[in-house]
Amino acid sequence: MWDERDKVKGLRPIPGKELGRPRIDVLLQMSGLFRDLFPTVALFLDKAVKEAALLTDVENFLKNHTDVLEKSLLDKGYSPDKAKKLSTVRLFSARPGAYGTKLDDMTSASGLWEDDKVLADVFVDMVSFGYSEDMWGDNVKEIYKKNLKKVDATIHSISSNLYSTMDNDDMFQYLGGLSMAVRKESGKDPDVFISQQKIIGQGHIESAATTIGKELRSRYLNPKWITGMKAEKYAGAREMEKFVEYMWGWQVTVPKAIDKAKWEQTYDNNSDRLSMRTKNYRYVEKDTL
Repeated sequence: MWDERDKVKGLRPIPGKELGRPRIDVLLQMSGLFRDLFPTVALFLDKAVKEAALLTDVENFLKNHTDVLEKSLLDKGYSPDKAKKLSTVRLFSARPGAYGTKLDDMTSASGLWEDDKVLADVFVDMVSFGYSEDMWGDNVKEIYKKNLKKVDATIHSISSNLYSTMDNDDMFQYLGGLSMAVRKESGKDPDVFISQQKIIGQGHIESAATTIGKELRSRYLNPKWITGMKAEKYAGAREMEKFVEYMWGWQVTVPKAIDKAKWEQTYDNNSDRLSMRTKNYRYVEKDTL
């Protein structure tokens, strides 16, 4: 609900008849920056979860999962009050004062691990702290992992041309890391999507593989971009090296998003322009690296 200055002043559930579909359960993964800058938004989202979990006017996956989780916690000996509070936690982030996921360092250090499950464990350790009106940064790894088992799809929105999927490590750290953690806990690959919100009225959803492919061919393999990077000498060479490193981050976390053609085209377009350390990046057909 909005006030006269277009500020959110409260929440109300959309009635089932108006909604016209089941209520979907959503796990919300916050960055440390979002957690610190928008705590009131986080509490609004927590309130929305709690209110929606009570509704029975349409099929309600949020309520179904909450009831199952609450019962499992009661069976483990949790008090009724504690079980109820934990069963509705859907917002997770790093512990208070902590930032990042450590995947930016670990993916590039591929000589130190053989199985991506190691990275998934680190991701879960870093970001499985719960946030709600009942807690602010409690370690609830068990609850987080139970929620991961139910995830069918992961999604991240892009609302600006300033940043996309391979000009920084945040995208593969968070969207890729979450997708990798879901794969480990549920035993299946989630569908990974990008919500394109760059142009008002033209928002749409596309697969991460599609977004990465378009970005690769329109920017990083674009002769004009390469010429511009060459003109910047060492600074441009650093940008060329970085996007390759970030593409490797996607290869590790969401293997289906990076096919063999992307690596071959990257090598063919840059091998005679930049001495890239391609020997440190390997394409693997299997999901496990």
